[in-house]
Amino acid sequence: AAYQKAADVGNAEACYRLAIWTAQQANGNRAEEEFKQVLSWLKQAAQQEHPEACYCMGALMEKNHPEVACKYYEIAANRQYIPGWIGWYGMENTVR
Repeated sequence: AAYQKAADVGNAEACYRLAIWTAQQANGNRAEEEFKQVLSWLKQAAQQEHPEACYCMGALMEKNHPEVACKYYEIAANRQYIPGWIGWYGMENTVR
């Protein structure tokens, strides 16, 4: 309940945590509604440069939108998130 209230006012950490929690609760079921909610919370957190959310958005975008993925990974890397740096480095070599 506390994360929901914080996410409702745009708290990046709360948005990220709710996205992860919702994805875990889906337990492998790929229900479209849950995916949309996860994506919405991740986007909200990523817009505030939350490093883990940016990394997740990069991973989601990598296959179909590599340029967008590269930008998300770069933000995560610039926020000192090591997996983001690894994703960005890999994408930089692929996209160019």
